[in-house]
Amino acid sequence: GLDGVFALGDAAAVPDLTKGEDAICPPTAQHAMRQGRIAADNVLATILHQPLRPYVHKDLGLVVDLGGHDAVSRPLGINLSGLPAQAVARGYHWSALRT
Repeated sequence: GLDGVFALGDAAAVPDLTKGEDAICPPTAQHAMRQGRIAADNVLATILHQPLRPYVHKDLGLVVDLGGHDAVSRPLGINLSGLPAQAVARGYHWSALRT
């Protein structure tokens, strides 16, 4: 990396510190949102000459709403499809909305 340059989300190959050398975080909204919080903290830390925090995050699974009654999700490693997966996917997306 370069000093003073921050990149995150699907625009960057962010190292996945939980999985070892050469592993990168999936380019998902789940990771991008959390990377954004750490990046913002690290920009402020840079300005204040404080130590930077590494991005370490446990993957909570995935959710994909395919429209209609079709969806797949894997919350905490539990495979779901159809209406149960759609409920999880929509619940996650609704909870992520900013007010």
